Amino acid sequence: MTHQHSDDEVHTKAPHWSAHLSAWLEILAIAGQCAIVFLLLLLSLLFTPTFISRTSHPGPDSITEAMNFNMGAPSAAFLAGLIIFMALMLVIASLLARMPERGILLFLLAFVTIVQFGWIFALSLTDYRYPDSSSLMDAAASVLQHHPEKFDPTYCLPGNMPAGCTALPAPYAYFSWYPFQSGPLLWFIGVFAIFGIGNVIAFQLINALMITAITAVLWRFGTSIGLDKTGHAVFTALCCTCMPLLMYCAFVYTNIIGLGFMLVGALLLRKSLSARTTAGSAALLITAFVVFGVGMLFKTTYIIVLLAAIIAIILAALRSASRYWQIIAAFPLAWLAKTISGLPVRFLESWSGQSFDKTMPMLSWIAIGLDHPKGAVPGWWGPDAVNTWTTSNGNYQIQLDAARKTIQDSLSEFAASPVSGVEFFTAKLTSEWSEPTFMTSLYSQMGHSSHSFSGIAGVVLNPHNDLVLPYQNIGMSAMYLLGFVGLLALIHGLFVDRRNLVDAADVYSRSLLSIAFIGGFLCYVVWEAKGIYTLPFYLMLIPMAAYGAQMSLTGITRLLTRFEKRSSTRAAWPSSGRTRGSHRAA
Repeated sequence: MTHQHSDDEVHTKAPHWSAHLSAWLEILAIAGQCAIVFLLLLLSLLFTPTFISRTSHPGPDSITEAMNFNMGAPSAAFLAGLIIFMALMLVIASLLARMPERGILLFLLAFVTIVQFGWIFALSLTDYRYPDSSSLMDAAASVLQHHPEKFDPTYCLPGNMPAGCTALPAPYAYFSWYPFQSGPLLWFIGVFAIFGIGNVIAFQLINALMITAITAVLWRFGTSIGLDKTGHAVFTALCCTCMPLLMYCAFVYTNIIGLGFMLVGALLLRKSLSARTTAGSAALLITAFVVFGVGMLFKTTYIIVLLAAIIAIILAALRSASRYWQIIAAFPLAWLAKTISGLPVRFLESWSGQSFDKTMPMLSWIAIGLDHPKGAVPGWWGPDAVNTWTTSNGNYQIQLDAARKTIQDSLSEFAASPVSGVEFFTAKLTSEWSEPTFMTSLYSQMGHSSHSFSGIAGVVLNPHNDLVLPYQNIGMSAMYLLGFVGLLALIHGLFVDRRNLVDAADVYSRSLLSIAFIGGFLCYVVWEAKGIYTLPFYLMLIPMAAYGAQMSLTGITRLLTRFEKRSSTRAAWPSSGRTRGSHRAA
């Protein structure tokens, strides 16, 4: 059931009260995102966090998660670089805009895919040392090689230390701490079953293809928020120059896979809003939430995107004053998605014959996010929660009490000394959102390279390279600046059109990107976090940054047109005056 309106109806029909409410709520959401992006812009201008390396050569033995925050006002060189970068974006966009729009998209997808493949083969990693990845790789190998005994609670404990024991946590302990990791385990099992156990490069190549798909979905959402051919050209330029996007594929983990499924689900949900029939809309809606469930199976915190999608559905239905049934249907379907995301742990328990119900409380992750272990970055992972699990033998209540105490102690400290609270959250937000590589450089060297990181990999990852990191720092600040401009322009446009009927699918798209970004920011204010976790939400800003550049170009064009008209008018006045004078003389 759809309601079609002519152009005249769109601008003359008085909207329902629900449309007024939806319009103001959407403006409020985008204004909130605008304020957050402005804060992140300031942090990016004032801080440049860098990771401390043990040696001058890239590799797993050199990298650390210790940081220097490098506070200071932007230098003249940085500001000049920012201006040059912005001008370069406009030049590239103007060249790309000469191509057909479909040609621009094909160029973008080909470029992103080729560069990622090139980066993966430039690294040529033979193993991967990220702790969670190592545990999942080991567990996947155990499943594929039929070793359920490795999941026994006594495995790799005193009295049961076979030759296969490693420095990794015992599988039973690991999946008791993190039962949600059973979802990523399924992906590792699938990849290794097809391409061979421990095949890091195959895993990364699949990541690269998913990032290409993510780029295509963001392009589509960009269309919904108002990108025209020029805007899509800028979007392409931003993607092609965004090194974190192009290096993200090296991260041997399922964050990318989960994000891809979540954005595909979000796109399907958008299509359900424009379906011509109720049956078609319902089918797309159900499929979208099933895909959401699969996405959360690989990364549970992407429930943020699911919640944003539900809110966006509500705003879209209210704005169009139709399809209210989708609001009602969204809640049981959200339960379905959450149920799907929990299925892998049931599989693992059935296969291993173990129960992983002695898990850590959700509050433990907030306790980690509000703690500052000695020598660590504020709010990043620390061992206290795991140590509490070990000493309490997984006792849920003891862990819950310990988490509450940590949170209360932190909040009491912030209340007693507001300055310490400001310092804590400034450091935490800066480490999450202002580190120019979003940790993609660090995770690109988390394993050993078959050629010891020679060639382009060595140049890009060299901790003393004076070109690559400043370039990424400028690109990040430009993204925030253009995103801020785009959000301001969008707020203005929504305010002007607040009384007009608009397409529900466009309301959904704008609201989804905005609310998901806000949700990601707010979650990682208190949750355990690091830059690689916030990167997906940073990437969701690209369409808005492209819109900011598009509107800036539109504004510049209008100013130049007005200037030319004034100049031509002034040039005509003397001639007219002389003509009138000659008539008077005659």
